[in-house]
Amino acid sequence: MGHEVTGIDLSASLLEKAKHDAENLWLEIDFFHGDAENLSFEGSSFDLVDPPKPSCAISEWKRVLKPKGRIFAIDGDWFDPRPNRRIKRKISEWTGRLVKKNHNSLIFKNYYG
Repeated sequence: MGHEVTGIDLSASLLEKAKHDAENLWLEIDFFHGDAENLSFEGSSFDLVDPPKPSCAISEWKRVLKPKGRIFAIDGDWFDPRPNRRIKRKISEWTGRLVKKNHNSLIFKNYYG
């Protein structure tokens, strides 16, 4: 989709799986072994971050984000088919529409939906 992507994880085995998956999908992603709560990047390095544990790492992500950068969060159970998850997805979708229609989120939804 035209983005430069950096993947970071504490688990070396998960990084290897992610590298393998990216290669199979012909995706160019830079992978680093590291801790999302203690990043080894300069301040203002990223336009967007996807937090695994927001309560622990938000100040670190804010440090590495560029001015007006964004934090991007995806619930790992987003595609869970249970009825309560479908209701939460709909509420989230409606809230997103009310707050701001974002062209990039529509691209994401079309790409992954």
